[in-house]
Amino acid sequence: MRLRCAVPVNMPHAKSITRSFPTMTFPAALRAYRYRVDDELEQYLQEEISSVRDKDVMVADALDHVRTALLAGGKRLRGACMYYAYRAAGGNDEQEAIAASVSIELLHAFLLIHDDIIDRDDYRHGQPTLHAMYGKMAKKKFQDADAEHFGMSLAISLGDMVAALAQKRLFLSRFPAERIVAALRRLQVVISETTIGQIKDVRMGVEAKSATEEEVLKMYEQKTARYTLEGPLHLGATLAGAEDSIFRSLSAYALPVGIAYQIHDDILGIFGESQTTGKPVGSDLEEGKVTILISHAYRHANRTQRSRMDAILRAPLKDEQLEEMRMIFRSTGALDHARETRDAFLERGRLAAVKIPSGESQSQDFFSGLVSYLAHRSV
Repeated sequence: MRLRCAVPVNMPHAKSITRSFPTMTFPAALRAYRYRVDDELEQYLQEEISSVRDKDVMVADALDHVRTALLAGGKRLRGACMYYAYRAAGGNDEQEAIAASVSIELLHAFLLIHDDIIDRDDYRHGQPTLHAMYGKMAKKKFQDADAEHFGMSLAISLGDMVAALAQKRLFLSRFPAERIVAALRRLQVVISETTIGQIKDVRMGVEAKSATEEEVLKMYEQKTARYTLEGPLHLGATLAGAEDSIFRSLSAYALPVGIAYQIHDDILGIFGESQTTGKPVGSDLEEGKVTILISHAYRHANRTQRSRMDAILRAPLKDEQLEEMRMIFRSTGALDHARETRDAFLERGRLAAVKIPSGESQSQDFFSGLVSYLAHRSV
């Protein structure tokens, strides 16, 4: 069965996303981009799955699961940022820009596969995560095997393969060779920065009480802002042959907006709805993640509240404990502080958006629309 995102019947079938953008809301423009890039994703991955199947059926099946999970959900925000930065920097090969943006979506899939292992998440967007699915399979099929280790080993290996496919897609693009090489170099920077942020996240998880807000925000910058926004924007601008001034303006925009994006994720992770977010509400608490909410609450909680936080964090979470943590976040001012900090970063991003040098009005609309969208999103 072919998978793609649903597109309203009155949405123009996009030979040009940008021509339809001025009459669209930001979410509609994002859906229009997703509609096109999902076709590219499906075609590219199907070709790779067919190629692998002759070599190893299990690997092909696992890669097919990645394809299904990837096409089942996700906003395609990173790919859209790459595409619109390409347009903003003067790029005019729209179809090739869409095709090349598959690379950042696959990089995102690779990082999520590994992140799901670290976070011990069994589901994403309603689909079983790779390590959980193959761990369960091993438990039934290989009775003498360490099923959990088998599932994690297979997922780590498939994640590495998806990372290679992300880079291969850039290799295959039809841009000038020097721009492809420059884009691949930037992709390595994205991976390195994200890894540093991920390691900080893991380390702070075992020392939640001592993590400062400055450390949390720096981790957000490295783990989220640089790969969710700055990296994709820089990749698009690189493929367009942008001047250095554009990269500086994109960074000035991307970093505060990316940090705000993560803060909002923290809030949704506690106060959102799992049916909407696609992940269990409160999973950050079970995983012992240090968020801006946790950092602020520890600094402003009384002795009783700190004791309760110590007892709840990293333990199986029941509804009453989740509600107790929500009350602590409210009473210590952590929720209000997180919202205020998010809004301050979004305002910095809004002011930076209008300074991105571009004569392409649709891209400017996209950058400004993204700020408004992030301020109110529920997923």
